[in-house]
Amino acid sequence: MEGKELLQGLEESLGANYSADGSDVPEVWRNYPLCWLAYGEREGCVREASPFWDDDVMVGVKNLLYWYHHYLADELETWLLLDSKKAYLCTYVDPSYEDTSQVIVIQPSSRLVVFNADHKAWNFSFETPQDLADSLDTDFHDMAEVLEKRQGGN
Repeated sequence: MEGKELLQGLEESLGANYSADGSDVPEVWRNYPLCWLAYGEREGCVREASPFWDDDVMVGVKNLLYWYHHYLADELETWLLLDSKKAYLCTYVDPSYEDTSQVIVIQPSSRLVVFNADHKAWNFSFETPQDLADSLDTDFHDMAEVLEKRQGGN
């Protein structure tokens, strides 16, 4: 999968659960209003109009990071045709609004850490849809490489 496909998929995934009127969306983000609300440049951890906004900032930070990484994990399961009962992926977020939040994606059946990253929520934003697409592409292929190495027996 490529970054643009992943970006469109993330927008559709968000759209299945959230909505946006798009009235304040910058022109460059016009085709991805939910991605902009969630991941576009902003001040603070979570934009108040974001689908992830919550009165409890920790919940908002967790949702912000979880949705992005869990979406990629779901796409990887499909792309690599993983048996969901044996090789499914789990996403965990330890959120922080004061410092660094930890994100890990694991494959419990093999005790494999597929992805491990730390993010400061207020910096987890993207200037353009292409920047978000590039990040999705990089993270997706990094995770795929780990899984492919494991499946290949390395």
